[in-house]
Amino acid sequence: MSYSEDSRVLDIVSQLIGDDISAVNLMLINKPPESTRHPAHQDQWYFPFGPTDKIIAMWTALDPANLQNGCLYIVPGSHKCGKLFKHVTFKNSKKFFHVIADEDKLAPLSSRFYLEMSPGDTVFFHPYLIHGSGPNDTKDYRKALTIHYANSACHYVDLRGTVQEELSTEFQREGERRGITGFDYSDYWKLKIKAVRGPRCNL
Repeated sequence: MSYSEDSRVLDIVSQLIGDDISAVNLMLINKPPESTRHPAHQDQWYFPFGPTDKIIAMWTALDPANLQNGCLYIVPGSHKCGKLFKHVTFKNSKKFFHVIADEDKLAPLSSRFYLEMSPGDTVFFHPYLIHGSGPNDTKDYRKALTIHYANSACHYVDLRGTVQEELSTEFQREGERRGITGFDYSDYWKLKIKAVRGPRCNL
């Protein structure tokens, strides 16, 4: 959380999405030894809010990230499509772990650019950018911090009739299985979001 509020980080974020910033998703990724790949996806798939040009991802390497331990890869320019593609559950994975349905066409191996990074190296990217990471074929963990930020212009959207409707339904079914009712997908995000510069946005 301290890193997400660092003024040096927020000064960069504000240049990309404007002032009045909320941190909407913070994760420590600890990619274990001999783990599988993280399939190609768009981060916007998981967000029930927009507009997308007011959301930005930040990914910081904590360990050396390279081809051997599953560094991040991107499909350059893929965010310019201005479109969220349909995603499906990644085979043999837990719930809420998805891959672009037409991965071979939209993220072929020949179009991927691998970001080999040293500890502290940081990248920022659009939520429509297609990206993923390879398998960790080493005996060591590969750690990274990832944070998504949203500007105060963002607001929740109705997912009914969109490619994300299935995800929202999956979330609610899982909640009901655990005995949680009257709690929808946007409610989950409301609990996660924290203002880090300026007043809290509409989220």
